[in-house]
Amino acid sequence: DLSIEAMGRRLGVPAPVVDACRAELRVTALHRWQAECLLLRGVLEGRSLVYSSPTSGGKSLVAWLLVARMLATRKKKALIVLPFVSLVEEVGATLSGLLAKLKVCRTAKKKRKKGMAALPRPV
Repeated sequence: DLSIEAMGRRLGVPAPVVDACRAELRVTALHRWQAECLLLRGVLEGRSLVYSSPTSGGKSLVAWLLVARMLATRKKKALIVLPFVSLVEEVGATLSGLLAKLKVCRTAKKKRKKGMAALPRPV
């Protein structure tokens, strides 16, 4: 079952994040390659994942689900490296919206340099 709900349960992604993915991002199911990446034994154990797919292939959703899982279950920080300031700002806004549903996260309030997005951090 590749539905976002089933995959969220298998991955240990908090229900509020799964609900936000469905409501705000309109994600109903993952692609098979996304599920295969997320269910790799090393990934489930908390190891790093490097993956590549074409533009609009669904890379961001994989990263967001992993970040949500890490913040909620391991109380660890997550780092996402992006090539453009505009993409940093877009991803920062999306992640802040998705992860605001979790009580374990808060948005950084520090003064930041131009082009740096404030992302949720573990409390």
